[in-house]
Amino acid sequence: MQPGNNLNGLSQVPCESALDSTTENNSESSDSDLEILSNGVGDQTRVIQGLKRTIRRKQTEINELTGKLTIADIHLASEKEKTRDKEVVISSLKTSIDVITQSKDLIIKALQSQLIELQTSLDSGKNKPVTKDCQNPKVTESDVMTIYNLSVKIEEMGFELKQKNNLLSDLKDKTQKYECSLREKDEHISKLEAQAEKDTAKISELLKKQSKGGATVDNSNALVLLNCTKIPSIKFVSLPPASRFAVVFEDLPSAGPGWMVIQRRIDGRVAFDTKGSNLDCFNGFGDLSREFWLGCDKIHVLTASRRHELYIELVDFDDAKAFARYDHFVVGGQAEHYKLKSLGQYSGNAGDFLRKSENNQYLVIKTLPGSEIYFEFFGWWIGAEW
Repeated sequence: MQPGNNLNGLSQVPCESALDSTTENNSESSDSDLEILSNGVGDQTRVIQGLKRTIRRKQTEINELTGKLTIADIHLASEKEKTRDKEVVISSLKTSIDVITQSKDLIIKALQSQLIELQTSLDSGKNKPVTKDCQNPKVTESDVMTIYNLSVKIEEMGFELKQKNNLLSDLKDKTQKYECSLREKDEHISKLEAQAEKDTAKISELLKKQSKGGATVDNSNALVLLNCTKIPSIKFVSLPPASRFAVVFEDLPSAGPGWMVIQRRIDGRVAFDTKGSNLDCFNGFGDLSREFWLGCDKIHVLTASRRHELYIELVDFDDAKAFARYDHFVVGGQAEHYKLKSLGQYSGNAGDFLRKSENNQYLVIKTLPGSEIYFEFFGWWIGAEW
């Protein structure tokens, strides 16, 4: 930027400062106070916004389904682990029951054999005549106690066997319930996977339709075209609390498309360092088709609403071009005398000469005798050695 009365050998070729209207939004809200709508692309914008909402909704559904699927996998692994533990217990119980059954059978056979022998002894004793040497039967009290103890033991083993059989039956029932639950969860997981595939296919179809329409979804809803003038590069912008105003958008070959021009100087016909009591610097002045200044109020609200870049292009008499680019351009409000609060990081080949003006005020307000307010407009670029 250069003051109006000192062009330093610049020809009548535009020298512009521009704000990048495509920089990311500083606000976390998707609804910005800045809206620019265009009649020519209104329908396409609504379609894009609809696609964007659909994609966000589908992405949320996919995330929810993925979370449910993960939880189901965890539960499935847990149930499978429990099932394996139950199978080990069942196998151990079966082995114990088999051992007990075999032992029981052997003991029963042994007892039956002893009973047969005792019974045979009794029968043979009854058939023999009683002599002095054999006054008592062969079945002694010890034999009776042995038979009694064996009978009690058989009953105890039968009761224990019954308990083992009941436990085995309960374990089989629980195993069947677990298997049924696992089948239901497998079916639910299959349904979730099928639904996720359908949602993915829908999103892919939406993205294909979007790409065919030549539209890209912008995650920032801050800039939407309101309407157009007869000059394609001039748009009207609604920027609360300011009223609607016209701005110039240009595509810069060296910087890309979508730059909002905030200042243009060509031949010095418009003075940019005026002094007086008017408010032109606040609201802007000049001709949008030639030299102009957008206005401090508008630039302040623009840079406060979202992050902007500043791009300064210089052209000399030989059509040689140089530029300075800053990635975080912020201008203070009226209470701060429109101080240049931030420039961000510099890049370019024109030199970082505007850096010395960072934190400088755009104007100085003085009070003349008679309480008349007097403004001295200096501009941040005053003193830059471009």
